[in-house]
Amino acid sequence: MQYQQDIIVMQMLFYDITDLNSFNSLEKWLDDIYKYAEPDFVIMLIGNKCDSLETERQVSTEIGKNYAKQHNLLFCEISVRKSINVEEALMQLLEKTVSKLEDKKEEEEVKKSMKDQPITDSISFWNIKC
Repeated sequence: MQYQQDIIVMQMLFYDITDLNSFNSLEKWLDDIYKYAEPDFVIMLIGNKCDSLETERQVSTEIGKNYAKQHNLLFCEISVRKSINVEEALMQLLEKTVSKLEDKKEEEEVKKSMKDQPITDSISFWNIKC
């Protein structure tokens, strides 16, 4: 009996927008995630303290977005203290995770249907002529 694992891991990677050192540490944390995490995961990069004064900000929203895009991460800025965008970030992460899980199930169904198909059907499907 084959065990089917329907798991997608959600991970949140935080940095403090008022602390450039926390942003610069992201690469190390991402390396650890890729090294030790399950193969199927969704990561959201979260810049915290978006309620801070603009003069305190050391990492712009644009830099955070670009970093997330470059590393194929979801992105959001939040304020835990004032509950700004917290629910939205969690919903975005959950929606992406559910979508990825549905895609994984569809892919497994296609593989299963191809496995159950006789080899001659597969050959005619690809229109291979000898």
